[in-house]
Amino acid sequence: MSEHSRSGVTNHVDEQKALAFFGPRWEPAMIQHNVFFKWKPTMTPALEAVAFAAFRAMAHQIPGIVSVSIGHQNSPEGLGKGYQVGLSVVFNDSSARDAYLPHPAHVAAVLPIKPHIDDVCVLDYTF
Repeated sequence: MSEHSRSGVTNHVDEQKALAFFGPRWEPAMIQHNVFFKWKPTMTPALEAVAFAAFRAMAHQIPGIVSVSIGHQNSPEGLGKGYQVGLSVVFNDSSARDAYLPHPAHVAAVLPIKPHIDDVCVLDYTF
């Protein structure tokens, strides 16, 4: 048995029972790829709509993509730092993410909006 403490309370846990209940240790493998965009004043609603559609279509064009979502910043927290659009892509693993970066569908989605990007922030993590 091992002791684990949370908030000052000590619990005795039978590790064999815990392993039987929870199964083998879970190892994170999927990648969450988050991209945040600030537009220049030259960005138009029509061009943005085309870009949104192109990014969403990547889910059916690039192997290893689990999901794609894109939308306008709408947090009430006031902490968006001027970023207007967020793109989130979930990949099966890091090799799928790495293959996506140079993939023609990704390059084609980015190319028309590249001149209209004032700033971009990318944050990826494994889960």
